[in-house]
Amino acid sequence: MRARPTFPGGSSHRRRLSPRRLQGMEQLECRALLTVSVSNVHLAADTGSSSTDKITSDATLTGDATGTPPWGGSAQVQFDHYGNGTVDGAATISGGTFSYNPVATDSALENWEGALTIKYRTRELDGYGGVVSTGDWQTFDMTLDRKTPTGSLNTIYATESHSQYAYVDLHAAFADGFTPDSSLQYQVVSNTNSGLFDSVSISGGTLTIDYKSTGYGTADITIRASDQAGNYKDAVQQVVVVHFNPAPTIDEFELTTVLPLAIRFSGSVSDDTDMTGRTVWFWLDYSDVTFTAVIQSDHTFSVTHEVSIYDSYVVAWTDDVENATSELVWDYV
Repeated sequence: MRARPTFPGGSSHRRRLSPRRLQGMEQLECRALLTVSVSNVHLAADTGSSSTDKITSDATLTGDATGTPPWGGSAQVQFDHYGNGTVDGAATISGGTFSYNPVATDSALENWEGALTIKYRTRELDGYGGVVSTGDWQTFDMTLDRKTPTGSLNTIYATESHSQYAYVDLHAAFADGFTPDSSLQYQVVSNTNSGLFDSVSISGGTLTIDYKSTGYGTADITIRASDQAGNYKDAVQQVVVVHFNPAPTIDEFELTTVLPLAIRFSGSVSDDTDMTGRTVWFWLDYSDVTFTAVIQSDHTFSVTHEVSIYDSYVVAWTDDVENATSELVWDYV
């Protein structure tokens, strides 16, 4: 028969631990479980007009974490997207921080446009995945805008060869479901034919186009409208400047007698193109004779022609490189 073991103090009975000693051990175990907490919860990327306005197109949350989970365990932050007490997602705390994007786990937020309150709380797990502790819900308020502005621009038609402006009300052309017109931001992104204009500018929601006095063609001006969350819509303002070729004019047409039967026909020509080397035609009615003069680089012309009879008249005209013909000018011989 085996001998009963002897315990300290000479007794063969097991000594029971006192309630006081049990309580002391429980306190020692609790001190080893440091509660994990999070602070400085904020948007990872506040895409609004300032870094603190909490207006964003990116709902990703991040923050700082302190404390140590149970040995071998872990800590996480849980999230409730709709304030109904249901956990809609979670992020593991690692390296003293966490990151969580509610849009990535909740398709209903993909096209959200407006105020959004996200609730969050901490939870600790032991090495077996069992829940050790769960914190209280806290709230984070933001404005989540996932929609771009809408809008389009109509083609503008203009005519070459005269100074003019075009004005476009961008507030009327663009709209946004959250951002009011007065807070939309506009900018000129590109211009495919800037040579058509003296300037293209935006001020107070108005696009101003200042055309050059000459020149024609088509320009595509890309205008960007951005809302308060940083979403943007690009629209093309097409401008078509139609070619207009004014006919040349003969100015200061003059007949000067240089000999009894010889007259000098002279004058000047004006046009929107270079007329150097172009021809001025003359026609004498009494003899049905046609003769010509060449326009010089200073825009003048002069030719002397013999006549056999007076009391007649002469007609003169010219044309430019685009075959626009001047009006007829005439005088008596």
